[in-house]
Amino acid sequence: MADRQDRKPVVLVTAIGTATATTIVGELRRLGGFHIIGTDIFPSWEVATSRDVDEFHVAPSSVDDEGAFLEFVLNICQQSGVDYYFAVIDEEVANLSLNRERFESLGVRLCIPNASAVELCHNKVRFASWCEEHFPGACINGIRSLADAREAHFPLFLKPAIGRASIGCRAIESYQELLGCVAEADLLEDAVLQEFVAGDVVTVDVTRSSETGECKAIPRLELLRNGNGCGIAVELFYDQDLVDLCHRIADALQIDGVVNMEFFRTSEGYKIIELNPRFSAGAVFSCMAGADLVLDALRIADRRPLSHGEVRYHTHFAKRYEAYELE
Repeated sequence: MADRQDRKPVVLVTAIGTATATTIVGELRRLGGFHIIGTDIFPSWEVATSRDVDEFHVAPSSVDDEGAFLEFVLNICQQSGVDYYFAVIDEEVANLSLNRERFESLGVRLCIPNASAVELCHNKVRFASWCEEHFPGACINGIRSLADAREAHFPLFLKPAIGRASIGCRAIESYQELLGCVAEADLLEDAVLQEFVAGDVVTVDVTRSSETGECKAIPRLELLRNGNGCGIAVELFYDQDLVDLCHRIADALQIDGVVNMEFFRTSEGYKIIELNPRFSAGAVFSCMAGADLVLDALRIADRRPLSHGEVRYHTHFAKRYEAYELE
């Protein structure tokens, strides 16, 4: 292996079949000067983004076999001299956060947020309680017992404590329906039950450096969403009150990295839905508007100041599928 000073920085990006990782790979290619290693659970001829990386490897599932996946990526990092590692799957981010020291011992800089934020936000029960304590005016009121639910105004909203892509999230129309899908103990450990809130869905890409205290927040209104809760048509806009709220949340969590915050915009103000401690599936929209999310993640990993690119607000973006011929 060549000396680290005499070669391109090596960047590992996993799950490159996802929209999020595709954005990261695309931004790394735009920036230039990196050797990009991509992995996915599917073979290269089923993953269009495999065309855009310098190396591709089929990986174990980071969700179904966390132990095997961890050893797999550690081996790639050691054998290939990986300098930076981007992860976008919730379970993978949580696993990496718990094993950060093993990667750091190999000289790998993980481009994921700080461990305390990952641990708190990965569990929606804990995060909902944290919001009630620290941001009561912006939190969605929770229901903590079946007795409280009996007296609540339906519909309510139920979501698993650990989940992604809106899997398992549903409106509950009646107390009888609730009894059929959740037990008392679940409301304290495995599920979040909240008041049903109607409003526009707003998601914000937030970047914060603990080293410098700099913080950026880029809001977008989700005009159309797919079944997994991913925005496919959006409008970037600027609201100082929302930006200030995001900065306060990021400061309270001591965020160090790039995260995504989701809100309902209601007549009573913004209500926090959740915080994803990773790049968002819609990060491409912020990048297209001028935000340097990937560059800033690299700068945070290197303990350098954030970039100062200008973001174009009041812009509209939409996604579509494209087809490629693969070898």
